[in-house]
Amino acid sequence: MILQSSVLSQSSKIPDQPESSKLLISSKQNNWQGILLQRLYYSAAESKFSLPAIPEELLIIHLDYPCQIERSLKGKYNRGRIVPGDITVVPSGEVSEWHIQGNPDLLYIYLAPSLMEKVATEVVEVDPQRIELVDRFILRDPFIRQVGLLLLGELESGGVAGRLYAESLAYSLTVHLVREYSTMSLEVNEYRGGLSKYRLRQAIEYINEHLDRDLKLT
Repeated sequence: MILQSSVLSQSSKIPDQPESSKLLISSKQNNWQGILLQRLYYSAAESKFSLPAIPEELLIIHLDYPCQIERSLKGKYNRGRIVPGDITVVPSGEVSEWHIQGNPDLLYIYLAPSLMEKVATEVVEVDPQRIELVDRFILRDPFIRQVGLLLLGELESGGVAGRLYAESLAYSLTVHLVREYSTMSLEVNEYRGGLSKYRLRQAIEYINEHLDRDLKLT
């Protein structure tokens, strides 16, 4: 089955996960622009599946329960034990094969091409075609993890802080990804226009203040 997601792009087709996984929560009904969250729990002892090539960038944050993962992408094979806090970056346009042994609780974050283009033109001031995210497997990045937890907390609270808060977090997350995990060395200029600099700065400051401790989710 394929899930059509208009909040990402008209051509977006976010794949459902295998039968061995259970969708715990999704942001599909929240109408967040440029981002989609899915929290999945893998209940089977072993899962094998493919993720098709899609226009979105995909981040996978391991929330709970250690497991063994094997993954193939662009002819490259990776294998390792993942623990809570580990992150995988799957670039857009790539098919990947997965083999999971264990019962992980995973947060999938899909970022729309329009969000990458916005960062490229407004922050980096370069042609969006020059920027691609780099594949990363079992990455540790406290900033990405905490933004993910903030987004998940907002989703599980019923969206009490509002759509702009979630979209500001998604924007700051994309800026971080472009800075740290893209194909080019970037010098990010001062952000002008778009979302309020005050709201964006608030979100980033809050994240940085809480990097050393877990956020409590409802």
